[in-house]
Amino acid sequence: MVTFTNETQLHLNGEDLRLVPVPPAHTDGDVLVRLEKANVLTWATCISRGCFPYIDSSSGGWIGGMVEGVKRGLPLTDAKTKIIPGHGPVGTQEDLKTYLAFLETVHERFTKLKAAGKSVEEAIAAAPTREFDEKLGAGYFKPEQFIRFAYTGLLKHQ
Repeated sequence: MVTFTNETQLHLNGEDLRLVPVPPAHTDGDVLVRLEKANVLTWATCISRGCFPYIDSSSGGWIGGMVEGVKRGLPLTDAKTKIIPGHGPVGTQEDLKTYLAFLETVHERFTKLKAAGKSVEEAIAAAPTREFDEKLGAGYFKPEQFIRFAYTGLLKHQ
């Protein structure tokens, strides 16, 4: 077992691994992993393609941390980097930029709902993910489920 709070590097089976801790995102213990030689970045369940991500607010996760984590990971990529998501197909740097834009948009909308004093049920009724629902709602979580756990996490963190 290895415990760390700052960026750490390991060498394993001929590969150099760069481990970058991020603020609470999916949970309170998320780490970006960059395989330097292979030019691969993964962040497990924090990155989802083709579906809404899971944000576990009961374990300290929240959408603001997801945004910050992607912002930390993006500079570790280039146009040839393979992005390995926790769910969905392998992606590219452009896919990660698109994912960040989605997270930022939803985070901003949730923040406005919170500032207006909206409950979780009112946030669901406001449909803050509407333009993403068709593309991402066919995955593991329906829009209402995503809004419920992502907004709940935001309420706990701000």
